Amino acid sequence: MRDQALFDKIDLHLIRVLHTVLTERSVSRAALRLGMYQPAVSAALKRLRDLSGDPLLVRSGAGMVPTDAGLRMIEPSASILRAAEVLFTGARGFDPQTSTNTFRVAASDYLDPLFLPRLVSQIKAQAPLCHIEIHPLSAASDYHAQLAQGDVDVVVGNWLKPPEDLHLGKLFADEVVCMVSKDHPAARRGWTQESWLEAEHIAPTPTHPGARGVIDRPWWHRACW
Repeated sequence: MRDQALFDKIDLHLIRVLHTVLTERSVSRAALRLGMYQPAVSAALKRLRDLSGDPLLVRSGAGMVPTDAGLRMIEPSASILRAAEVLFTGARGFDPQTSTNTFRVAASDYLDPLFLPRLVSQIKAQAPLCHIEIHPLSAASDYHAQLAQGDVDVVVGNWLKPPEDLHLGKLFADEVVCMVSKDHPAARRGWTQESWLEAEHIAPTPTHPGARGVIDRPWWHRACW
């Protein structure tokens, strides 16, 4: 009976507050993101603490961090919110002309000049009331966590070996080339693999933590000269 009584006190709004507070690690930032007044978020957090019997978010140094129990709640709360969105979207049906959904796309700035403007243009042409958020994808981005927590809907990236734990689709192919001035001494004397490796380069950087750059890969050394 206690579990049922506890369950009856939890609503979807409370789950959204829980997830936002834990991921933002700040009551004030959570309030801004939720469009709520800070005292209302603080009151909801107090309810969540009473229900869970855990502080959930505690002060550490100059900031706030989730407790162990709070960390364990991040992914389940994100799953509940995603399931609720699918549930009610499926019930209503999706009409692109009237939908006000927000699509969150994480992509590197490499795609800014051509691809992203065309993507936004096509979405707005078919779903004029929808919103599109473009999130930066950099070497510091934890896109796994962003996808798991529902912070982004899709990631457009460039992987030499794509992650096997995600649903993937090939979007387009591109080439990485070595460019040099026609007046460069190397253009007159010719290249060897050794001289190319000894030269200074401007090269693409990896888009996820711990990855090596494109020109650091052994196959690139063999293929580029």
